[in-house]
Amino acid sequence: MELTKEEDDDEVYFSFLDAQSFYFLDPSGNIVEFISRYSVSPESAGESFSAQNVLCISEINITTGEVRALGNRLISNGVPVRNGEAIREDGLNFMGEHEAGSFLLLGPRKRRWIFSDKESETFPLSLVINQHLDISLDGEGFMELKKVE
Repeated sequence: MELTKEEDDDEVYFSFLDAQSFYFLDPSGNIVEFISRYSVSPESAGESFSAQNVLCISEINITTGEVRALGNRLISNGVPVRNGEAIREDGLNFMGEHEAGSFLLLGPRKRRWIFSDKESETFPLSLVINQHLDISLDGEGFMELKKVE
């Protein structure tokens, strides 16, 4: 496995998240990010990273041509934009509570992923959030939301 690079760097610090990340491609060519969010796990600051530090899946992306509409549907179903920010149609929207340390990312098609030359695309996706919201996305970007009873 080889780390991907951006401007000759193989890791990045995100000051707005107080987090450090590195990226690589999995065997199928998907971009994988390992991120340490110091505000969620302050004891990890300054540590060497190892498999024992992996806590959870931190981010999964929904790519669509209908960012604002789908973002508003998520909000109305209890998934807020991080820190009450407005939905951005041209960039990534971090959906979820900051304290949980995990986000559903929502962004537009054809957005370049950092640390790669890949552009975001829409793929079928199915996930359940907090065991109460079932989200399905088809290959065209249509999203179905169902409350799980």
